[in-house]
Amino acid sequence: WEVDGEQIEVDVVYGEKVKVIEEPKKEGYTFLGWSGYTEGMTQDDSDAVYKAIWKANEHKVKFMINSTVVYTEVIAEYDSKVNKPTDPIHEGLIFDGWYADSAYKQPYDFNSLVKSDIVIYAKWKAPGGAPEPQNTELQNKETPSKDIQNTISNPKTSDNINVYFITLAISIVFVGVIV
Repeated sequence: WEVDGEQIEVDVVYGEKVKVIEEPKKEGYTFLGWSGYTEGMTQDDSDAVYKAIWKANEHKVKFMINSTVVYTEVIAEYDSKVNKPTDPIHEGLIFDGWYADSAYKQPYDFNSLVKSDIVIYAKWKAPGGAPEPQNTELQNKETPSKDIQNTISNPKTSDNINVYFITLAISIVFVGVIV
């Protein structure tokens, strides 16, 4: 048996069932089984090495554009880096970076390795450089996550919706006058 390069020897008798060792543990990974081993197999006359097979655990990484609105969410494997998303846009404000804390004290280090679920926060400032309150309605130049699709202004969509509602209101009034 081999776990991350370390071999564990077990005495076996030819023709008897192979004795499985205790399932190994590894931080950030899920044990999937042993390569070359099949449940109930018997030992032949050759030496065999069964290696542990691992799968990295997956973690959610949320990018927040204010305290309640998700800009985007990605899945990252344990011990991997997360890519920086496209900077969000807000009319009248300047994006001031991604932060590891909601108090905007610690800039997020995109070279750090993901070890668990994390939340990363967008910081904003006014054009003059003064900090801006962080709970504002924001725009995203990429396709937004489902959580913020209703808060992003899109002039083409808004105009079409306004025309629809105006037409609907006129129709209701017209039908009400006829009845």
